[in-house]
Order: sequence, then C-alpha cells, then structure tokens
Amino acid sequence: MRTLMLGLAATLALAASANATTYVGARTVGAATVDFTIVTDDTLGVLGEDNIVDWKVVVKNNGETATFGGPDSGDDSKVDIFGSAFTATTSGLYFDFSAPGVNYVAFVSDFRQSWCLQTNSCFDQNGPEEIAVAGAFVTNFDRAPRSGLQQLAGVPEPATWAMMLIGFAGVGGAMRSRRPVLAG
Repeated sequence: MRTLMLGLAATLALAASANATTYVGARTVGAATVDFTIVTDDTLGVLGEDNIVDWKVVVKNNGETATFGGPDSGDDSKVDIFGSAFTATTSGLYFDFSAPGVNYVAFVSDFRQSWCLQTNSCFDQNGPEEIAVAGAFVTNFDRAPRSGLQQLAGVPEPATWAMMLIGFAGVGGAMRSRRPVLAG
C-alpha cells in the first residue's frame, strides 16, 4: 500500500508541474508566413501579457526570415497585448478581429520585426493582421484582411496526457512489482 501511495503522489506531482499549455500554429498573411508556438499559463478566457509564459515566432516574408521568442528561448523580444480580443479555450487560441475598440497582440523583436493581430493600433493601423520583417527600418510589411473570430492555433499539444499516462504506468509498475507475502 505504501508503494501505491508513493506512486500516486508522484503522479500528482507530475500533473501539478504541467501547469502550462502549448499551442502550435501557422498563419499566412499576404505573401508572408508565420509559424509559432505560444505557451500560456493554462488560463482560459481573455489572455493578457502575464498569461503568456513563452513563445517562438518564425516569420518569413519576401525572402527574409525573422525568428524571435520569449524568455525561455533566451531571446529578448516581447509580447504586447491590449484589449479583450485574444482568448484561449480548451480547443485553441483565438483572436476576434471584429471586437470593438482597440485590441491587439504584437510579438515584436528588438529589431521591430513583428507579427501583429489587431482590430486597431499595431503599427500603421492599415491592416488587421500585419507582418514586418526588415530589421531596424520596417519597410517590408505584409497585411491580410480579417474579420470575425478566427482560430490561431489548434488543440493544445498532448504533453499533459503523456505525463498522466507515464504516471499511471508508474503506479501500475509499482503495484505489479509488489511481492506477495506467503502465509506459513
């Protein structure tokens, strides 16, 4: 019984440490593409900057590529979020391009390379979704018209499920390795 309890405690500890959700997605903005990974703190509903734990964004536009990420990647880029249009559900990440007022999410590197989702207010306010790849002088923009609620990334990756299965396997292994006590 003691081994079972230890195995159960280990499983719970592993599950508790999985308090981050990873979303992976890809977008096309005009001729540009964005491949991204966004890690949240498991918050569901409206997301703010404090809910984004880490990110990696790879932007390709007109033969140029920019890669930037959050604190865990060792990069010095930032994320700016304003408004209530950026949300997370159990099925994915969403941005409401038709939300009223000023709403934006901008992933921006030190060199002003960026991926911006907006209802209004990123850079030049001319497009709902913008990509800028050009270094210190941002002249290489691409834009795409957007409206309504759009899913940015699909179902979170199954890391939590994998950890839970490993925990259950550990408990099962601990129970199986118990030696029967012979009465005698």
